[in-house]
Amino acid sequence: MTQTATRAANIAHKAVGGFLIGATVLLGLNATSMVVNIVYRANKASKSRELDDKPVEEKPLPKLI
Repeated sequence: MTQTATRAANIAHKAVGGFLIGATVLLGLNATSMVVNIVYRANKASKSRELDDKPVEEKPLPKLI
């Protein structure tokens, strides 16, 4: 291979490697975001159920006189 062809191959190799690294990082961020969203929703639903299970406390009426 000539020097120009070698340089072109090196540039192409770096471009493909950079693309693969970038794609891997984006997939990792997407997966992390999905996990955080699932945990957030589960926690929110759990708190909502806790509020539904508690009986409503009846407060005594205030004395006017």
